[in-house]
Amino acid sequence: MIPDKLEIKIKGVTYFFDTKDMNGRMSTYNKLYFLLKHLRPKELEKVLANIMAWADISPYCRKTYRTMTIEEVIKLSKSKIANIGTHTHNHPMLSILSYNEQIEEIKISKALIEDLIGKEVVSFSYPYGEKKDYNRESIKICKNLGFKVACASFYGQVHSWSSVYELPRCLVRDWDLQTFKNRVKHFFRF
Repeated sequence: MIPDKLEIKIKGVTYFFDTKDMNGRMSTYNKLYFLLKHLRPKELEKVLANIMAWADISPYCRKTYRTMTIEEVIKLSKSKIANIGTHTHNHPMLSILSYNEQIEEIKISKALIEDLIGKEVVSFSYPYGEKKDYNRESIKICKNLGFKVACASFYGQVHSWSSVYELPRCLVRDWDLQTFKNRVKHFFRF
């Protein structure tokens, strides 16, 4: 059972959240999302450990919420219609990292996936993906590491003049059909 209140320190500031009902929990989730995405990997790890201790949960999720297994990734990589890309090693917002830290995050992720699937990885996706979440250095690193495309998470259309290192992508969450329609109605006709 989740406690009714969360008190947590992030970058020296103490935050208080009401978590006694679903609305409070959703509000807490949304606020924490934006606070946590601005943390460096080591800081994020500490805050997440504190949240898990507060909620008395394990870092291991239910089987229905798991990530793909190694065997599933390898099998998917052999598909003729799927493309395995990479996303960074620790999922940080790249724009808050130095050039060398960005290289390390992207390079480690690329090497790990390539070793796993046994072939070159040529596509990348910026963590969080909004234009402020990556920068010109991020794009340069992707080019230098041999990526052919990089995707972001902002709405847009792809044209012949679009940058292949900033391809727009429609983020879809676990929404009901009406929410999905409302979010993407200006791109699709229903």
